[in-house]
Amino acid sequence: MNRTRKLVRSATVGIASIGLAAVTLSGATTASAGSNGNKLKVHTTYADQIQLEGYNQHGDKVTTRWIATPDAWTWVHGWWWKGNVKVKGTGIYKGKKVSKTVTCFVPGEAADDWINCRAL
Repeated sequence: MNRTRKLVRSATVGIASIGLAAVTLSGATTASAGSNGNKLKVHTTYADQIQLEGYNQHGDKVTTRWIATPDAWTWVHGWWWKGNVKVKGTGIYKGKKVSKTVTCFVPGEAADDWINCRAL
């Protein structure tokens, strides 16, 4: 009987710990969504690739790798931005090399997680 109590107590503590960890993780994700930076959706009709540089939700200056842009809009997943974000784009249009750098402003808070940025 003593051994059974120990097993039940260990299982209860383990389940409670997992539940607390899940609540903590989901709370952190929800809090950052749209309230401390946002993701960028970049208009890239004439760009073959883009690179973004700016500040993330923690205030750290970050730069992405060059990202392929096969579609008219490129959803930049895995990055949260806040403030001015520099978007560099390069590509070939009508046989000529094109490149452009624009700055898009990403508010700290927005109704949606995604902010549109017109680049190239």
